[in-house]
Amino acid sequence: MKYKISRETEVMLQTLKGKMLMASSSNNTGIYCITDYKITEERKVKERLFREDETVTVKYLTGITMNAFHHEGKFLAVLTEDCVERYLTFFNLYYFRQAWVDFQEELRAFGFKIIEIEPPVKKEE
Repeated sequence: MKYKISRETEVMLQTLKGKMLMASSSNNTGIYCITDYKITEERKVKERLFREDETVTVKYLTGITMNAFHHEGKFLAVLTEDCVERYLTFFNLYYFRQAWVDFQEELRAFGFKIIEIEPPVKKEE
């Protein structure tokens, strides 16, 4: 994966890493979580026609791990990097975060609260 990102996308990834996200549109539903990502920088020379060439830093997302629930198989899955790239291209993940926050508020209105539970510990024999 080598996906060119802007400063805004980098800040979005920093802000949303480890937080729950929820897509709630007619064609895309589900709960997601960005667990890790890797950004690399490359310096490139930007050629100018009538001015001196300029060296710029370009940032690329070179790896990302985003978990989602697989509805058909009923397990937690890791999205492919191509799928995550599509999400970054077509969606603003801040809306996904806001949808999750709004969902929690709706549940609180009914007297429910979402809490994280510890995964079961395997017993060694």
